[in-house]
Amino acid sequence: MRRIVCALFVLLRFGFAASHLSFRGHAKQRQADARSSGLPAFYHTSEQIRQLLQQLSVECKGARLNIISSNGVVDAVDILPQSAGGMHMHHPHHHGGDAMEQDADDLATSAKDFRPTIMLVFGEHPRELISVESGLDLAQTLCSGGQDSKAALERANYRLVVNANPESRAHVEAGDYCLRDNPNGVDLNRNFAKGWSSEIYGDPQAQPGSKPFSEMGSATIRDLLSDGDTSVYVSVHSGGEFMLFPYGHGNVATGEPTPDVERLTSVLKPLSDRYCNSCQVGSISQLLGYSAFGNDADYAFANGVPLSFTFEIFGSVSLPHGNSASTGSGTPSSDGQKVDEDAHCFKDFNPQGKEEYDDVLRRWTSAYLDLSLALSKTGGGS
Repeated sequence: MRRIVCALFVLLRFGFAASHLSFRGHAKQRQADARSSGLPAFYHTSEQIRQLLQQLSVECKGARLNIISSNGVVDAVDILPQSAGGMHMHHPHHHGGDAMEQDADDLATSAKDFRPTIMLVFGEHPRELISVESGLDLAQTLCSGGQDSKAALERANYRLVVNANPESRAHVEAGDYCLRDNPNGVDLNRNFAKGWSSEIYGDPQAQPGSKPFSEMGSATIRDLLSDGDTSVYVSVHSGGEFMLFPYGHGNVATGEPTPDVERLTSVLKPLSDRYCNSCQVGSISQLLGYSAFGNDADYAFANGVPLSFTFEIFGSVSLPHGNSASTGSGTPSSDGQKVDEDAHCFKDFNPQGKEEYDDVLRRWTSAYLDLSLALSKTGGGS
């Protein structure tokens, strides 16, 4: 009898421990799933990206990397010259306690060393894995101490939302390669206030949400945008290769700012020729061939950011009918079809080979650095 009781006790205790370990090991298992799903080894998981950003906050060379959001909603950083003061950040509701406050010395230094901010947002659509990889590469390059990075940081501060949708990206890392929306089934890049519409255009996953900024992800990006003196805003995507400016819809209200097409084109055309294989440059609605209501680039422009763009950095989709919203519904009718759809989505939105992956990162990181030149050539972005 004592043996039976002891055996039952051991089983119960082991079962509780196994359950506890299973809970604690969920994140590690998800990372293992990402590898077993066929995700190439040179891609990073969201957890790895977060750890690398933490490491850069300590080891950044010739610059300072400040983590301004790492709460599971978005992963965002500021990268400043070594000598610059801090950027005022305080949004406790969205930033989960990771916000920073400047002291008096920082404020004085900021006033003396003022420079405009270039803000780039990566990974709003989680299936576009290469977007987040590009954001990480930019952060690492700005912290490398290289001459090009130092020169760019002398001209501008960089605010990077490196991973705008980490929870959904984890599902993509595990093999759900067609997933576009956030955990609530909302497309973050249709959830901004400018031109928001409850209608769905293009991809059935492009759900706009119940109202503008109904999602923590888009609301956090809004707060990060409004908090700094942003002169350049770039929303980075994949699915094609083109460089776009507002608007994503044709309904421009009276009194709203009108894009200076000549100026915006003059900024983008040299970048296109040098880094985007001379890809097409134009307005979002004209080149995509459909209306992109409630997108972030339109919102940034309408709220005072003069140089506001969308970059599509990888893909072979043809225009005007091709766009990064049109491929893969993520709801196939059978397991076999889902495997085919997932493989198709990964190929359409992301480089499959290391050489191509490295080429995309190299070209576009250089383009992001060169954006700082646009500020000096266009009067500081004002």
